[in-house]
Amino acid sequence: MRRRDVIGALAAGAVARPIAAAAQQSAGRPARIGFLGATSGSGYASQLAGLRDGLRDLGYVEGVNLAIDFRWAEGRYDRLPALAAELVRSNPDLIVTHGTPASRAAKGATTTVPIVMAIVGDPVTSGIVVSLARPGGNITGQSFFSPELRVKRIEFLREAMPGIARVATLLNPGSPLSGAELERVRVVARSSGILVQEFAARSFGDFEGIFEQMAQARVDAVETGEDGLVLASLDAVASWQHGGGYLRSGRQRSPELAD
Repeated sequence: MRRRDVIGALAAGAVARPIAAAAQQSAGRPARIGFLGATSGSGYASQLAGLRDGLRDLGYVEGVNLAIDFRWAEGRYDRLPALAAELVRSNPDLIVTHGTPASRAAKGATTTVPIVMAIVGDPVTSGIVVSLARPGGNITGQSFFSPELRVKRIEFLREAMPGIARVATLLNPGSPLSGAELERVRVVARSSGILVQEFAARSFGDFEGIFEQMAQARVDAVETGEDGLVLASLDAVASWQHGGGYLRSGRQRSPELAD
């Protein structure tokens, strides 16, 4: 099972309990989930399939006893608060979020509707929960501790490529965790004698230019974070890397974006 499918299945398990409680209180009508996504449905198709499969295994079938109302920001994080407010007004039994920006927007929109975070980078540092042991409020979910993961990626690259000198790191300045993540990456890279070059993506349309910049910089490797915009474009990054051969020749290719 791919990582994205695992995320969806794990999210289904976290969603099941509040959905079951809502179903007991609202017998006779389908359970209702509001889903708040920072990017797009096409970019997270496999995770959504995993979520639906996991819920089906637990007895919740969309169109039968379950309704899911989606809101997608299409990479424009400034839209998330308004979309979160729309979902709250639709009176869902719970809200599912994906990513730190969406989770923060949902938290700001309601203190009563249960919120399940499918995945966030660091919910404590980003101010979503008080602590991991006792999140408090109406929010629960999962964290992938993205600052620590980004550090590990640099360490893995150093082990796999002992002579590595120049690493490109992709980040979204609109993400609440980008600053903390980048600082951690800089520290470990500096101690390893690696130069980290930052490439900022604020929208899906930025990646074509970023590919050109990476080719010109002749980086040895690319490190990515857990931001939703970047994750939704990983297929494009991987396709360009293997097809364009920038690690071998620096020539740039123009793949279709994942979205």
